[in-house]
Parts: sequence; structure tokens; C-alpha cells
Amino acid sequence: MAAMPENPRFSGLWYPPKIAPSSENSYSSILPPPHLQPRHFPSHEDVPDISPMAKILCEILVRTPPGCIEGVLGTTGIPSNPALVVEVLKFSYNYPASAVKYFRRAGLAHKHSIY
Repeated sequence: MAAMPENPRFSGLWYPPKIAPSSENSYSSILPPPHLQPRHFPSHEDVPDISPMAKILCEILVRTPPGCIEGVLGTTGIPSNPALVVEVLKFSYNYPASAVKYFRRAGLAHKHSIY
């Protein structure tokens, strides 16, 4: 097979990358500004004084896919109370879909008063 002659006007790149000068070519120039960087929220593993029930529920929220949360929570037998729900939700910001499922389930289990 014969090699095709190379077209001098076509280099293979439509838009060649622009290389910044060495002073601008650092990792910090690639990072977005601080207000656009993702926030790190505390986890249940970061806090030593979390209650055992909250720790179990947080582990379930972390390790279970959101679609299976309700079934797994039903098998724990851990009753939900407002203080426990708040404690679990405090450490569930990194898993919003699972936290919402837990919050809804806890709300349905809570007996609301008329007043």
C-alpha cells in the first residue's frame, strides 16, 4: 500500500491546543475559583461522638443505592425520632438522593399531632 502524501495545510488538529507560558502553566491556574469549587461536607466518619443508631443509618445511606434505601431501612428495626433524623441528615450532604429517601421515610413513620 502506498503512503499518502501529507497535506502541509492539514496537521491533523483542527484547533491545536494553546500552550500557556510556563508561569501560567501551573496546577493552580487550572482550578476553578473558590466559590465554584465543590464543598467538602462532614461525614459520619469524621465525627467521633455520633450515636450508634445514627452511625448505622449513615452507613446504610452511604453503601446502599438510593433505589434500595427504603427496603433496607425497613429491615433495621431502628425507630425514627426527630433528633435521630436531624443527626443522620447532618452527615448525609454527600449523598443527597439517599438522604431524601431517608427523610421521606422518617416523615411517613412520624405520627403528626393535630395541632
